[in-house]
Amino acid sequence: GGPGTRPAHVGVFGAGTVGTNATQIALGMGAQVTLLDVNTERLRYLDEVMHSRLITLHSNEANIREALATADAVIGAVLITGARAPRLVTRD
Repeated sequence: GGPGTRPAHVGVFGAGTVGTNATQIALGMGAQVTLLDVNTERLRYLDEVMHSRLITLHSNEANIREALATADAVIGAVLITGARAPRLVTRD
């Protein structure tokens, strides 16, 4: 996002501790951030705390595909306690 260039678009999948910190760093670097999570209340809270400087979306297949298509960088920060991390990005 330097002078004369567009800001990077960063997709962050997961709005827990790791996803929140990744979002803050990306916003601090001037990126446009799309944050996806299944917890709507968490998304609402982060949107409020970060003064609506990011795009929050409910995590579903369509929104993941859209974020992947436009992102310059993707950060996977999904954790399901006691289970293996889900695979949100396929080879296709």
